[in-house]
Amino acid sequence: MAEPRGPDSRLPFLFVPPPQAPPSGPSETEQRLQAEAEQLQKEVESLARQLQAQVKDNENLSLLNQEQEQRLMELERAAECWGEQAEERKQMLESMQSDRTTISRALTQNRKLKEQLAELQNGFVRLSNENMEITSALHSEQHVKKELAKKLGQLQENLGELKETVEVKSQEAQDLQQQRDQYLGHLQQYVAAYQQLAAEKELLHKQMVLQTQLVDQLQHEDMQGRMAVETARQELQEAQGRLEAANQHNQQLQAQLTLMAVPGEGTELDIEDEDKAGEAPRPKLSVPEELDSREAVVEFFNSALASAEEEQARLRRELKEQKLRCQRLAHLVAPAQDGVEKEAPAPGTEGDSVSAPGTGGDSVPVETHQALQVAMDKLQGRFTELMQEKVDLKERVEELEHRCIQLSGETDTIGEYIALYQSQRAVLKERHREKEEYISRLAQDKEEMKVKLLELQELVLHLVGERNEWQGKFLAAQNPAGEPTVAPPAPQELGAAENQGGLLEVSLSDNVEPTQGEALLGQTLTENPTAQQIMQLLREIQNPQERLGLGSNPCIPFFYRADDNDEVKIMVV
Repeated sequence: MAEPRGPDSRLPFLFVPPPQAPPSGPSETEQRLQAEAEQLQKEVESLARQLQAQVKDNENLSLLNQEQEQRLMELERAAECWGEQAEERKQMLESMQSDRTTISRALTQNRKLKEQLAELQNGFVRLSNENMEITSALHSEQHVKKELAKKLGQLQENLGELKETVEVKSQEAQDLQQQRDQYLGHLQQYVAAYQQLAAEKELLHKQMVLQTQLVDQLQHEDMQGRMAVETARQELQEAQGRLEAANQHNQQLQAQLTLMAVPGEGTELDIEDEDKAGEAPRPKLSVPEELDSREAVVEFFNSALASAEEEQARLRRELKEQKLRCQRLAHLVAPAQDGVEKEAPAPGTEGDSVSAPGTGGDSVPVETHQALQVAMDKLQGRFTELMQEKVDLKERVEELEHRCIQLSGETDTIGEYIALYQSQRAVLKERHREKEEYISRLAQDKEEMKVKLLELQELVLHLVGERNEWQGKFLAAQNPAGEPTVAPPAPQELGAAENQGGLLEVSLSDNVEPTQGEALLGQTLTENPTAQQIMQLLREIQNPQERLGLGSNPCIPFFYRADDNDEVKIMVV
């Protein structure tokens, strides 16, 4: 549109483009934010499931701790039973010593009574048959002496056997005392190891809770950092929008300046506008749709910072050019204003005009000059605001870059904590596995020991039955036909004891006067296969195969003691 010349000229109407309608529907940024929100929700759900798994593991560990405490209480009760059994063994030794003194007294009294009976018989024979029975009395006395000598030899042999038995019993009591001390030592070691494991478990539990809290806190901070990155991204997009709007406004102002330029200077301004229009358009900074990794965020902000610096330099150059153009316009407008002030306008004219020197009588209207002045003021204010926004944007980018560096450091710290937590949890699992293996080995050894003890009980029952048979046969052979035979103790009493808490009662009570059958039984014990099997089982129980975790001194889980009826009870632990 050409500008009319002359005093009746009017300002042309500028064409203002209509505002663009806002886009309908959700934008790509909102869709991307919704997708990221759904992904974060999934991550939160997975973390919740992991937390529930950790809670279940902690509950299992607490149940295992309670079972270990119950086992410890059972072991303490077993130790108390061992102490009571030690006192009972002492009482058994005292009763054996008292039985020994009683047997010795009974033997002396029996000998005295037999001597008195012999003297009475001899006196009665001497009184009734003074002459004829002297020889028979001598023969009877010789026979009595021989029998007494035999009985004395038997008593001496029995006394030696009793001494050996007492020595064996005392040695067994010492061995049992040593074994009891060893059991107590093993029990104390087990209790100390269990207490140490419990303390380590409590410490690791506290560390795990602290690490879980720290991981949650770091995840929360990471989420906040992501939200801050998204906010900065939105702000950067808004700044780009404002820059584009400012560029469009600048182009409009340049078009207005071109249209309202002075004719004498029109060629120069048109040339500058053509030069600016001929420049290549600025590359628009594109925001990536996904910024999941830290390297991508840092690269994006570096590129944004570089583009912002380039835009700032370009705006500075444009500002300088606009200032130069404003100065030129001011030089052109100043003489026109002086001429308007000096020359009064003629009446009847429809408009005022300002003549510019050196333009061949051409003039610039006052309204045009004022419009140009207002446009230049707005342009300078707009460029000042844009420069301030650029400075703020640069500071924001630097702040976000610093936050990214902090987030990267915190991410590395989180990785280290997670690695430490996994290593500690692996150590806990290894210790728990070793404990389970140790408990399973103990249970297996206990079952094997129970089987051996059952075999030992059966063999002892069989041996006692054989001993009763031998004793019955010997008593039947020794007693005359007119005297009643004392029946041996019924073996049913031994079988009845099996139903009373796993105790076997074996009658070992001796008569006042030892018999030859017992001596014969003692001599044939080494030749009896049942006795050999019992000794073999005892050796296997006392010297089992060494297993991992049982130590060099294995336990013998049974004891025996004598009660008030001189009966030995085998107690199975």
